[in-house]
Amino acid sequence: MGTDNVSTDATVFSGDTDTTNDTNHNKFTTYRIPIRPYNRSHARRTRYQHRLCRPPVGSKVVNLSNCNLSTAELSLLDKGLTFIPQTYTTGNKQLLKDFDDFARTLRIQYLYHDSPNTIYDPFRLKSTRPYLNSGNKILETYINNTRSQLYQLHSTRPKRDNLTPSERRALVSIQKRTDIIIKKADKGNCVTVEDTQDYIRTAEKHLSDETKYEQLPFNTTDITYDKIQSTVLSHYLLRNLTRTQFQYVSRPKEHCRTQLFYTLKKIHKDTPEIRPIVSGCLGPTELISAITDYYLQPILQETQTYLKDTGHILSLLRQQEINEHSYLVTIDVVGLYPSIPHDEGIKIVSNQVQEHYKNKGLTDMIRDFLTHILKDNVFQFNNKYYRQIHGTAMGTKAAPTYACLYMWDLEIDFFKARILKPKPTLWYRYIDDIIMIWDDSHEELMDFLEELNHFNPHIKYTWTISQMQVTFLDLDLN
Repeated sequence: MGTDNVSTDATVFSGDTDTTNDTNHNKFTTYRIPIRPYNRSHARRTRYQHRLCRPPVGSKVVNLSNCNLSTAELSLLDKGLTFIPQTYTTGNKQLLKDFDDFARTLRIQYLYHDSPNTIYDPFRLKSTRPYLNSGNKILETYINNTRSQLYQLHSTRPKRDNLTPSERRALVSIQKRTDIIIKKADKGNCVTVEDTQDYIRTAEKHLSDETKYEQLPFNTTDITYDKIQSTVLSHYLLRNLTRTQFQYVSRPKEHCRTQLFYTLKKIHKDTPEIRPIVSGCLGPTELISAITDYYLQPILQETQTYLKDTGHILSLLRQQEINEHSYLVTIDVVGLYPSIPHDEGIKIVSNQVQEHYKNKGLTDMIRDFLTHILKDNVFQFNNKYYRQIHGTAMGTKAAPTYACLYMWDLEIDFFKARILKPKPTLWYRYIDDIIMIWDDSHEELMDFLEELNHFNPHIKYTWTISQMQVTFLDLDLN
């Protein structure tokens, strides 16, 4: 196959019009566009160079267990826990179901495209009407003909698998193993592998702290569900909940399950620690937590130290003048979630809700919902049942917003107490990570940090100080 360039004609509208002619014909220009043909040797060379740049096998796997993983197992885990292996199914049942959902969307778009825009309600339940008729013959003909053609299709094995044969065998063997626990790391895109017994021992040691957890003699999930539904009904009758919100949180008891506890390793620390998480999916407090977060988010976004993401802090730093004598300081709150006392946190956030919305009924509802979310946080681990009696665990939707509002109230009180003392030039916080710029002396900076660390008996900090470079979130700041 030759390598000479091939040309093709392309007609491009120039945008000009002929004003001297009554017909106002548009002017067009024809260009010769060279097209480079496919070059096999270049493609092979590119693939070879790509293979040379690949990281070594197992570079994203942190093996903390006592077992050795094979090359195929490491290669499989390198793909990450969100990787989806190719599946081989027969028939087209799922294909037809997906097309029916697509056809329903087309009909809805046609029926309501001229309707005035309405306010989006995140708690409106999706309609369960199985069939709609658009009344448009062209659209219905297209849908019926396409579905008939899809019905006649027969799925076949894909020509290329996204796993090698050895990775396929490793997938089967890993699924059968009970001696190891595979989880994602707390930060980054790494995968951790731990011995099952070590994982259980570490988690139970954490749960044995009687100042934060209490072990229950039996599962109280059903009791918690009944209490929450009673609270929901009372606030609906008081018109603090809308009809759509009430329908949203009125989940049948048979669709509710006990919350599950698990831990993630903080491998970015010098000494690996664990981050405790309670999975609230389908738990009794999941839906009221979503409504609570819905009302707390607008308050959080109006706070002066709020950071949305890394892009937000970059845009703020570009507007900030930093001299060569400034100190870059990053501060980390030690164990923020389990450190917030229940009653104190509920009181602070309820006051902020009342100040923002000026609605006593809504404030009472948020206070009651927070009480259930924090004090009825019942979960299961290793066939044992626990309840958290201090702080809030990660895993419930309202937890980050609740913790941020608590920290915002603490910051207000702290800076009011230092009204006549030096203050940082810049101070922003992303949940429990703080970035600060200090333009005064080093001695005054240390006094500031020590005073901050002793201001609240429940909240403690660690910090890093540099005039050259610091790491904040996933950024290296110079």
